[in-house]
Amino acid sequence: MQSILALFAFVLMVVGGYGYLNQPAQEPQWTRVVPGFAFSPYQKGQSPLKNTWPAQDEISQDLALLAGKTQAIRTYTVAQVFGDIPRLAKPFNINVALGAWISADLAANTQELDRLIELVQPPPSNVVRLIVGNEVLLRKELKQEQLLAYLDWVRERTDISVSTAEPWHVWLKNPVLAQHVDYLAVHLLPFWEGVALDDAVEFSVNAYRQLKQAFPGKKIVITEVGWPSQGRSIKQADASPANQARFLRRFIQRAEQEGMVFYLMEAFDQPWKADVEGSVGGYWGVYDSARIPKFETRNPVIAIPQWKLLATASIVVGLMLTLLLLIDGKALKI
Repeated sequence: MQSILALFAFVLMVVGGYGYLNQPAQEPQWTRVVPGFAFSPYQKGQSPLKNTWPAQDEISQDLALLAGKTQAIRTYTVAQVFGDIPRLAKPFNINVALGAWISADLAANTQELDRLIELVQPPPSNVVRLIVGNEVLLRKELKQEQLLAYLDWVRERTDISVSTAEPWHVWLKNPVLAQHVDYLAVHLLPFWEGVALDDAVEFSVNAYRQLKQAFPGKKIVITEVGWPSQGRSIKQADASPANQARFLRRFIQRAEQEGMVFYLMEAFDQPWKADVEGSVGGYWGVYDSARIPKFETRNPVIAIPQWKLLATASIVVGLMLTLLLLIDGKALKI
């Protein structure tokens, strides 16, 4: 009788524990078409570090998946097949914020910017803005004067709006940068700053408002905003699918209220980034590397959706261990 009671108590503890930790959390519904996604269409196993690139048909399949779900995408380079993205995106009615990758390699920079200008002469109808460099100042790969010269060079050769993408605090520390761009391309990634999930949206909105105050009259475009679904924690920021869903659903609602233009970071997981940014880097996608959605956009968020299955497995394992112990105990008595 005591064994049965103990077993019953164990089952209640496991089911109750899993159920308590996985209570459905009501979050704002994500029902509208989002303004944009950061778009790096590498497939699983592909990597710029290994010089393996997606094919045009793979990029078209990714664009077809996003069609009707977003108004635009932002890219990071015009090298290789990525320069074809505006043309590939046009049949899907997707606009493009076309990016050029800038680094400490000056010869590569020249080649990249020449290709950028070539692609926008004459301006494709779906290229709505240009982004010259991504976190160049943050990575300290160029001096500010070098980046300013690149920005001026591009702006002289096109009527399309031009900027460079940097985190919000880099813009505040380098106010002269705003004089050489047509708009501010801003990254708001509170996870990297160790901000707790429940404070992350307000933190992002406050950063946005600081920029509006510091640069009145300058258009602000949030070119990266997101939360990772997997990887190490940073201070109070924890990576998980549930936290990713909560942050994005909350942010989208606030961004609508604030009138923000934003690109979610990012469309698809990029496993290759783990070699550059650590384990967190590969898991910022709304879709995983197999192009499967990672979380609910309308229903309540559950920390571990498959918790009932895990609870059942835990009970089965517990029972098996108990039986083994009982068998061993009987053997010792002989």
